[in-house]
Formats: sequence, structure tokens, C-alpha cells
Amino acid sequence: MKKIILAILCMASFASFGQIVLSTTTQKLELTTSSTSAIDYTVTYFEETSSGAGVDVTALGKITTATTTEILGVPAASTSRKVTKVSIINIGAAENNVTVLYDVSGTENKETPTYTLRAGEGLYYEKGKGWAKSLSLTSTITGLTKAFGKTGTQSDAASYHYGFWKDAGTLGAWAPGTPGLAGRATDGTTTTDAGCIFFPDAGAGKSRYLTQASLTATVPGVYSLYDVLWVNSGLVITTTTAQTINSVALPARDDNGTINGEGCQIGIYAVGALGNAAVVSNSTISYTNSAGTAGRTATLTATDPNNFPATPVIGTVVWFELQDGDVGVQSIQSVTLNTTLTSGTASVFIARRLIDLSVPVASIPVINNVNNGDGVLLYDNACILPFVQKTAVTATNLQGTVTTKER
Repeated sequence: MKKIILAILCMASFASFGQIVLSTTTQKLELTTSSTSAIDYTVTYFEETSSGAGVDVTALGKITTATTTEILGVPAASTSRKVTKVSIINIGAAENNVTVLYDVSGTENKETPTYTLRAGEGLYYEKGKGWAKSLSLTSTITGLTKAFGKTGTQSDAASYHYGFWKDAGTLGAWAPGTPGLAGRATDGTTTTDAGCIFFPDAGAGKSRYLTQASLTATVPGVYSLYDVLWVNSGLVITTTTAQTINSVALPARDDNGTINGEGCQIGIYAVGALGNAAVVSNSTISYTNSAGTAGRTATLTATDPNNFPATPVIGTVVWFELQDGDVGVQSIQSVTLNTTLTSGTASVFIARRLIDLSVPVASIPVINNVNNGDGVLLYDNACILPFVQKTAVTATNLQGTVTTKER
């Protein structure tokens, strides 16, 4: 029985199965690396000619730059290279995100998803079994849980979003401050961003992962935790022409731990109640996407909740839709309201969604255990704030916990 269980566990650790064969003179294997932390690699393969004869060969090398590197070149004509083993080991001291690519005539296809290798960790392939990631033999795991609570106020009509920035509670209120239109990058570990859910920076050579969140709320809805990366002030809510933002650089806390903003969204938060008497759905935001393409346009719609409701209450959050095909935002160049919001105060922000907690029944605790490997990666200085899309306008009180592990 022990052997059967062990076999099942080993099989579950592999990312994919099958063979890697380079069968034409246009096919090769490549490896992308995200940092200068040194990577040692070896590729063992069987070099087979059209007659069936062949020999075992090993290619090896070291990568010390953030680049795409050929790790197994194209075979000669009438020859195939059948890969039997691959090892990719991070021998450096920092994290390195690696992806194995199958290149055919210059077109790169992912052979593996992107793996984060910490110091001492490795990625391995074996013919017939597939890819598996190992843990560093020196890696230790520690856990940390933070409690949070907020006493919210009445929100807008059902389906609209609300942010608990201003609300008192276990950690106190959080505010964007007065950084001006260009805004500021947040840092949850500083007094400037007191009131957010924060965790200390991970230790040297380690990373922190969000593994579980729990929540009890007095009003049903979909509650979410976001890492707010950037926030501004000074938006003139009565100006209907373009207002230049030119946001400062984001902190390196997007989905990939970079400043490119992949996985990040744009929102506007009602720091004070707004005075527009009717729905406003024609506002736009000019931004640069996570691929570095400028001149993109984020928009609202006439369909709730993707617009400013009539007379938005304090705490209302309006999310903008990115242009088709975009998966993130790197910077904001300008905001055009097009229709006056009449009165009040608003702040533009960029945030990365971390986890959702669906509360179907009031005052019944819910728990979300993250089951995608290590968990959701939390980068140093994260500034975590709760949001909700509620089913009713009633003021909401909530209590919850966020559990992380550091490895």
C-alpha cells in the first residue's frame, strides 16, 4: 500500500507527460530566465539517424542573465534528437522564473508553464514521466496569519463595488494621501500605508505565499482582497477634458513580480461622495499595457456596475475595462471623465486581485484554501485591502484572516 501511495504522489507532481523529440532541422529547445541568478542545465538525448543507429549525448551549460537561451539545438538532416532527461537548477541566491520553450522555425511554444525556482530548487524532465519541480533541500517553511476587520458604511445599489479603504476596524482606516496626479507606489510595511493588511518582507532567498483566507460578513456578496500597487490624488472631478496623470513606476508586485503590471486593473475610488445626478459611462483612461504598448484606452459601459452610478456614495469603486487583448496595465497617461461628476473627491488606483471569498449567507464564515501549488505569491511590501460586490446597499461589517507561508 505504501508503494502505491508513493507512486500516486510522484505521478501527481509531474506537470506533463509524453516525449520531447526534435525531428527536423527547424526544431530546438530554449529556456527563458527572468533574473541573473545562475542556472545550470543539462539535456541528455539520444541522437538517432534515419538508419536507426545512434548515441547518447549530453548538452550542458550555465545561464547568468535574464534572457532566452538555446539549450538544445536543431538536429542534422535525417536525424532526430529524443530527449531522455533534463535538469534545470537554480544555483544562485535569488529567485528565477524559468520557462522551457519548443521553438519551431522561430515560433516559440511553451513546453512548460513558468516555474519560480528559488535558490537550490530545480526543474526536471524524464522521458515517459514528464516535468517535475523539486524543493530546495535547505528550504524551510514558516507560516503567519493576520486578522483584519472593517466596519463599512452603506454602499451603492446592488451589484456595484465598494472598497473598505476609509473604514475603521482591526487595522484602522487606510487613505491614499496627497501624492498628486502622478501618484505614488504603495508600501504596506510603512506608516504611510497604515490600515492595510500587511506582512513583513520574506526572508533572504524566500518568498511569501497566500495559502488561505477566511471571512465572516454581515451582508452577502463576493468579497475580494487586492494588492493596491499605485494610488493618486488631485483628480478634478468637474473637468471633462483629459487630465494628465503620467503615473510613477509601479512597484515590482504584478503577477510575475515585475513593474510591468500584468494581472493589474484600473479603478477609481470615491474618497468622498460624488454628486453626478445620473449614471456616467463615457469616462476613459489612456494607459500603457503590460506588454509596453502605449495609447491603450480603458472604458466604462452603460451596463451596471461598469459605470459611475447616480450620486456615488463614499467608498464606491468603479472598475474600468481594459482594451481587448490586454492582461494588465503598466502606467496611466491620462483620465478623461467626459461628464462632470459635479462634486466630491476621487482617487485613481491600480491593483492586483489576490483572492475571492464568496459569502452566500450573512454571518456564516467562509474559507478559501488556495490549491494552486504553493499558493498566491505575495511580493514584498504588498498593500492588501478588502473590496466587495454586494447584493444589498446595507452597511457591512466584516472580520477575517489571511494565512501565508514563507518558503
